[in-house]
Amino acid sequence: MRDIADDVLIDLQPSEIERRLQEYQALLANDSVGILVVRNGELKQCNSSAARLFGWHSSELVGRPASVLFTSDDEFQSFACRISEALSADGSPAIEWRTVRQDGSRFWARLLVKSITPGGPAGETVWMVEDISARKEMEAALSKAREDLEQRVRAAHDELAWSNERLVAELYERSEVEERARRISLYDELTELPNRRLLESRLDEAVRNHQLGGDRLAVLVIDIDEFTKLNDALGHRVGDALLCATADRLVETVRTSDLVARTGGDQFSIVLGRLRHVEDAVNVATKLAELLSAPFEIDAEQVNVTVSVGAALFPSDGASPELLLRNADAALSFAKSRGRGNVQLFEPRMNSDMVRRLQIEAGLRQALDNHGFEIHFQPRIDLQTRKLVGAEAFVRWIDPVHGLQEPAAFIAVAEDTGLILPIGEVVLRQACTAAMQWTEAGLGELIVSVNLSPREFRGRSLLPMVSQVLIDSRLDAERLQVEITEASLMRDGEKAEQVLSGLHAMGVKIALDNFGTGYSSLSNLRRFPVDVIKIDGQFVRAGPNDPADCKIVAALTSLARGLGLRVVAEGVETQAQLSFVRDCGCNEAQGFLLGRPLTSAGFVEFANSLRKTPKAT
Repeated sequence: MRDIADDVLIDLQPSEIERRLQEYQALLANDSVGILVVRNGELKQCNSSAARLFGWHSSELVGRPASVLFTSDDEFQSFACRISEALSADGSPAIEWRTVRQDGSRFWARLLVKSITPGGPAGETVWMVEDISARKEMEAALSKAREDLEQRVRAAHDELAWSNERLVAELYERSEVEERARRISLYDELTELPNRRLLESRLDEAVRNHQLGGDRLAVLVIDIDEFTKLNDALGHRVGDALLCATADRLVETVRTSDLVARTGGDQFSIVLGRLRHVEDAVNVATKLAELLSAPFEIDAEQVNVTVSVGAALFPSDGASPELLLRNADAALSFAKSRGRGNVQLFEPRMNSDMVRRLQIEAGLRQALDNHGFEIHFQPRIDLQTRKLVGAEAFVRWIDPVHGLQEPAAFIAVAEDTGLILPIGEVVLRQACTAAMQWTEAGLGELIVSVNLSPREFRGRSLLPMVSQVLIDSRLDAERLQVEITEASLMRDGEKAEQVLSGLHAMGVKIALDNFGTGYSSLSNLRRFPVDVIKIDGQFVRAGPNDPADCKIVAALTSLARGLGLRVVAEGVETQAQLSFVRDCGCNEAQGFLLGRPLTSAGFVEFANSLRKTPKAT
């Protein structure tokens, strides 16, 4: 199944490709409104705002029929007919409809539908979804207030007993209702901060004032890291309380002349005026990030968060409100791509970086549909017997434009977009299938080792997926080894223990990768069902010439072997390093000296040649 972004690029000129990619990226990155990409009645993509709006996780919503957002298939068909008629007339219909959350609750939504590929394949649309429940409630309240007022006026005429004082009171009541409606249209109901509409209006005014001369102006966009995960873990009531507390802390910190607004589910924006230097904006952003990282006390419990901040300056980063907000969003996306708690000032290259990330995402989706991944296997050698004992699997993406790509070129995008989950299954299936083929080729029962990303490890479907792959490939579980970093284990120790215990119960071997670089401790080795530790290549490279690293490797090896674990040295590239890890007591080694990553067929040839010259290593 082709990716939507690929369809958009068909038959377009390079300049048009870049423009369409930027528009498409901007839509999906826009967290202030829900974005759904629908093809022939199926939900193909969604942003985090849309997932939260309908009460789903993004990974659960994508791939489902769009009818899950409606009370019935018939209702969805009615909606689809209205869209089809409007699009046929070259329109972009905006339809108000009662939609359904995952928990069955209904809410009013305004759905603006646009065709992604004008003149292209039918059935490809973007839905921009906005929750208008509050507006509908206000319209109903206004309607009822007007009806009540009209009835009372008629009664007054009938009875001729109305007093001026009563009439004034009724008019005042009406004005209060209208004022409430106005406030709802301009302010966030939860935090009582200005909403995006008011922010854009005030920012437009500020830009016009600064165009006449004066100091710099800055826009900051602040996003709470992993808020969805926190919201799911602690509950929506605590999540709402956290948003209110965050809003209060921001308002208390900035100047009264600055504007703080809530512009998305867990996103806040700030307009800073009267800045003399670029550093002033960065300093304020850094200070806000530090203040928000201090614990929040909610219901007598401490809640800790980090935030990512993107900043754009007027006029250097944009001469219009729209460009300033877009570039601040681009800076925020760049900050989040570097991990939690980062502050980033906009740089022009970020737009090209985001376009490249979008191209990579589109390419990965196409590769999943078209078998565009290739697995290479790096040999692992037993240091005592000098025999081949297995291999570690590494994924390669066959990029039609740039050729064979190593993981460093695309894994970060795959992790951010959730594509790492289907890619991980592809790697596991191909690796297990290859291991069975090696046995059929007479190589014996070699072990195959597969890396698990943090997102795969946290996923709900890991255990059943591994079990099914083992069944389908007919590979004995004892021949599969999964590698996980200690950092991934420490994010949620209790969950990690459950997952590793489940894998171990199947018979799958567990390896701690990059051991010694982060959280290494005896308690981890005793707590988790670990079978193998892999000494990181940085110690192997430095060991022969660095007494400190030599002692570290010797200590780690002694510790592991004392607990009955096998030790694998990674990154062995020279004879000196090979002698070093053998002398330290490592059981196995891998690296360019012993064998580079090879295709499955190349690995078979390597294994056969090694059996003919077993002392070559």
